Amino acid sequence: MVVTQENVAVNGSRKLSPQEIAEILRDRIRAGDLRAGDRLPTQAELADEFGVERGTVRQALRALQDDGLLSNISKGSPPRIAEVVPTRDEPQPTMVGLAPRLVEAFAAPRVCVDVVCHTAETLMLAIGDPVRRIHEGALRPESIDVRILVPSREITLAFPVSVDGDGE
Repeated sequence: MVVTQENVAVNGSRKLSPQEIAEILRDRIRAGDLRAGDRLPTQAELADEFGVERGTVRQALRALQDDGLLSNISKGSPPRIAEVVPTRDEPQPTMVGLAPRLVEAFAAPRVCVDVVCHTAETLMLAIGDPVRRIHEGALRPESIDVRILVPSREITLAFPVSVDGDGE
């Protein structure tokens, strides 16, 4: 992100953008800290929490509404976290539905996770919250088995490869 004059506070610290605030709230939803039906704090409370103007919070909430993550948006009443109801026409964001299921799966004594992904980043996004809860001691599985399905190198796909400086 480019730091511009409009997102620098008077004291010189950087203010959060609406996109950053929306991402923080998305993370809270993915982690299960905010669940379907929960009320968000008021715009004024969120503005205080993030140290921004209410207009910035409104923009962040609008982005979450556009993503289908908020419901009951009306003037004077804080919005609620929406139920994620997949439809055949519109796929829902994967992590919104996946994160709570993974936390539930990691609560079992024996955990087995089958993963289809192309990057470690994708995998870490999916299991980041359960791993954090294990480190905190909130989850204590006896064993964890992870199988990762990766595509064959024979398939022509755009995968990162090491560059040795030989021009290839």
